[in-house]
Amino acid sequence: MKMKKIGLVTLWKRNYGSALQCYATKSMVEKMGYHCIPLYRTFPGIQRYTYYLGEIVRFAIDSFRYKGYISKYTSLRSAGKKSIGSLSKKSEESIDRFVDDTLQPEGYSYSQLKNIGKSEDFIAFIAGSDQIWNGSRRYDLVSFLGFVSDKKKIALAPSFGSEIEDYNKRSFSKEIRKFQLLSAREQEGVDNIAELTGRDAIRLSDPTSFLTPDEWRDFSKAADDLEGEYIFIHFLDKPCDFALQAMEKLRSDRGLPMVAFAYPQEEYERIKGIRFCNGGPREYVKYIDRASYVMTDSFHTTLFSIYFNTSFFTFHRQYTHNAKQTSRISNLLTLYGCEERFVADMAAFIEILDSDLPDSFEIRDKERQKLIGYLKKALDD
Repeated sequence: MKMKKIGLVTLWKRNYGSALQCYATKSMVEKMGYHCIPLYRTFPGIQRYTYYLGEIVRFAIDSFRYKGYISKYTSLRSAGKKSIGSLSKKSEESIDRFVDDTLQPEGYSYSQLKNIGKSEDFIAFIAGSDQIWNGSRRYDLVSFLGFVSDKKKIALAPSFGSEIEDYNKRSFSKEIRKFQLLSAREQEGVDNIAELTGRDAIRLSDPTSFLTPDEWRDFSKAADDLEGEYIFIHFLDKPCDFALQAMEKLRSDRGLPMVAFAYPQEEYERIKGIRFCNGGPREYVKYIDRASYVMTDSFHTTLFSIYFNTSFFTFHRQYTHNAKQTSRISNLLTLYGCEERFVADMAAFIEILDSDLPDSFEIRDKERQKLIGYLKKALDD
């Protein structure tokens, strides 16, 4: 019998956490007996120009409709480009290979997506996870499965980022109401859905929770090993002076080498003996699992450290705009009883330096079963 298909619209491009949550969702959907296809929009020929023309018109309308729209939008757009450092070329290529070989997303024009949205081969479509519904970015109809008309729409733990800007609220409300099943990755997202639609949603963990730690180890077993013990450093943005002091303190106290991964921050030159390495998603997972310590400003690096019970320290990311985007990490750490691991100064770092991580097995298992139960019910009903 022909296997029924599930369309998946999510983030996966050149980001370890995004690619891995997409992989986990695809894997779990296929374990449940469906063929899962990540989908994205392309702009062939003249469609690119007509799309951008429409965006210009929409920008002009929103500029007239919302006071301060232009300054707010340009500020967020500029800051967004600066808030995450550049991946090394080798790591970028490694992620791209993983996406092409393992995730195998399929790109279609919007008219083709609309045909897919009506196809009898597809029984449902999933939006999420990660910040696919980021409330500060320009509203994107594909992220809300706007090409789907009469098929089931499932929201799988999408994140809204920091806040929903006024210029997005009406569109968000209209499109979210069309989903049959609603969830969000953070409690703020659940509250956002209630405010926008008057409907209840369920809070779910990040889809990387679909896989057990042992399944993630199996996933990463083919990756190259790093020899000996080490401190794993993974900062998406440049580390602040306090984070650099904490790195030097940990290196000095433990006598372990430091390995910085994927993002070559200039500030690392201030750390004695630090070395840089590249890799794809499999290396990323293995290096966190095998590390003696992890130091990071990344949500997913924090999350995988919890999965593997690797001692970690999470730092505030050095955003270049005023929007506070730490709520998702704070929520994560609170859920797993690791609030003190979000360190804000040297005194707090020294205080927890020798403390053990709390046992989070029961919480992890409960969150995983909740996530699986939601997806199974969504697909089977």
